[in-house]
Amino acid sequence: MLNSKRFCSFGSLAKRVLYLAVFLGFGAVFASQNIDSLFVVSNHQNITVLKINEDFDSIAVSKTRTSYLLRFYAQGVEMAELDLNTALDSLVFYNSIEGVSIDERDGREYAWKNINGQKWMTENLKYLPEIFPYNSFEEEKKEYFVYDFENDSLALALEDSLYLVHGALYNWAAALEACPEGWVLPSAENWDDFYEYVETMGKPKEVIGDSIWGEGAEDLLGFGFYPAGINSGNYFQDINDISIFWSATEGESYGARALSLREHYGELYDFDKYNGFSVRCLKK
Repeated sequence: MLNSKRFCSFGSLAKRVLYLAVFLGFGAVFASQNIDSLFVVSNHQNITVLKINEDFDSIAVSKTRTSYLLRFYAQGVEMAELDLNTALDSLVFYNSIEGVSIDERDGREYAWKNINGQKWMTENLKYLPEIFPYNSFEEEKKEYFVYDFENDSLALALEDSLYLVHGALYNWAAALEACPEGWVLPSAENWDDFYEYVETMGKPKEVIGDSIWGEGAEDLLGFGFYPAGINSGNYFQDINDISIFWSATEGESYGARALSLREHYGELYDFDKYNGFSVRCLKK
């Protein structure tokens, strides 16, 4: 799904150049509205779809003896060229509402959704290159856990029923680098903005609630929240009650910041970095 914004339909050559000048001057506005793609249209048909900052990162208009050319560049290399006289009659910018992203490391597909202007994965991350015991208390080394799983077999961990539903748990070192290419671990500010948005509509149970919380639980945002529990370093605990999501932000007094979500409230706290918490990824 997508929201589209027709930037302009070109008329005379003078209008074309004027519109493109306006477009180039409003690049920051498009970025602030999370517009991520561009339809290049001719004769009322889609010619091509270009992803902003993937297929191109800048546009220039140049003049020849007979025409004006619209040139698309990526990292300083020209990727495409269009004649404003003959090859282009409109540009349509759009912002995708939801979609699916593939993690090239293991082939897993993750649904994502635009929530309050940010593209969030709608399930917990499952990237699991290794498996570790729950009680190692390691802060510097990357460690990965599966709730209630105490075997050292990665193959068995990848088939574990709780892992398949709730995803993996990560210490902070692992969480920082766990998200696939093109995605990042949210900052504390990202999580704060997200939870403030949830609060405008009600308590977590009423807005992003999982059915395990019983009557009245509803996921209005399509966030796909699961109370996946945690690894506290001493034992696994609180599944079906709580999820804690790492942020990429260092703690204010110690450790690192993470969002704790329960049925009736959520809050950002400092936690020791050895804890095993869930990860949700945010589109860059």
